[in-house]
Amino acid sequence: MSDPDFWNTEFPITSVTRADLVAARIPRTIAEKLTDAQMRHIASKMADYYCQNGFWDDVKAATEYVVAHHIRRR
Repeated sequence: MSDPDFWNTEFPITSVTRADLVAARIPRTIAEKLTDAQMRHIASKMADYYCQNGFWDDVKAATEYVVAHHIRRR
């Protein structure tokens, strides 16, 4: 298939919440002061870190899992 829309369709991976920050031991007093813009910046930095530290290995492993459990069983 050569349709660029097909190849470039994005599928969300995860999100981050203020509750996640507290669970990661960020003090509640800090987490509650973060604006939505600052939370988006945190999410963006997390995406950068993920792409630099494991995304490609994880996407390969996840794809292999799905193929093994869904496609090969047909």
